[in-house]
Amino acid sequence: RQSLRALLCARLRPGTLRWGCRLDGLRDGGHEVSLSFNGAEKMVVADIVVGADGVRSSVREAMALRTSALRTLGVMVILGHAHCTHEMCARSDTVFELLDGETRLYAMPFAPPPIGTTMWQLSFPIEEGAAHELSRQGGGAMLEFAMERCGAWAEPVPELISHTHPGDVTGYPVFDRTVGESFGGGGRMTLIGDAAHPMAPFKGQGANQALIDALELARAIYDSDFGDDAAAANAAAASATELMARRKRRRARRPIQHALNGYERRAAVRVQAKVESSRVATDLLHSDAALAVETGVTRAAAAAAAIIGQDTRAAPSQRLE
Repeated sequence: RQSLRALLCARLRPGTLRWGCRLDGLRDGGHEVSLSFNGAEKMVVADIVVGADGVRSSVREAMALRTSALRTLGVMVILGHAHCTHEMCARSDTVFELLDGETRLYAMPFAPPPIGTTMWQLSFPIEEGAAHELSRQGGGAMLEFAMERCGAWAEPVPELISHTHPGDVTGYPVFDRTVGESFGGGGRMTLIGDAAHPMAPFKGQGANQALIDALELARAIYDSDFGDDAAAANAAAASATELMARRKRRRARRPIQHALNGYERRAAVRVQAKVESSRVATDLLHSDAALAVETGVTRAAAAAAAIIGQDTRAAPSQRLE
């Protein structure tokens, strides 16, 4: 992710990114949005505001949306980067996971040799308050907890944990949010990624859906009356060959507020199934069902198949709802 972030930042004009700004509040005036930062020390006026600031989004809070609250899933994730590699996940297309019906560790290569680092993700059931407290204690405490919990597991689990520095460890309780029909509040403000639709990480869809959000939002803005300048710039920059080869696309030029609302509704339909399937995977991967013997499928799929098999063999009154 950091490599992707660096690539995206490199394409921005100098001065586009401004660090050290804490949002205090915002107000949509209809034709523009006013934002206040750092205790009203800095005021900014914008045409559009896009909240891309994660699960605890300050933009979302300032928008005062009447939508569902964050829901805790009763699981914590500890992430670490081990300064070693292992043959089980040495190639860029190879990952592995180990689990015991309650605790799960997933690992994948993060950087190839000669650097040779491996990203690992440890997850387990825990109450939200205890998860926050463990996270607050820092990387050293989380590494100690990880070693106590699964240090006796087969290699490479102990090796990965022991080759991880405390500064390379983060941890957090897992949340999601029911999306509903939309996640915006109308006007010139909207959200993308975890700020709009946080989900559990166990289907690998959080970052993917955020990238799709960004693409669909860009298309919606380009298609609105706000995209006239971008359309003119694209036409001016295109070569004669590109203009001839490019299929002409008619822009709707809808008001920007309508364009943002359309983006939000389409995105809500797309991501709700991802949120729900990620929530189901959270339960399955931290249960005995994840120990099902099945090859050629993910652990979540194997666990789901095991549950379905148990359900169909049970008496009607005993079947899972």
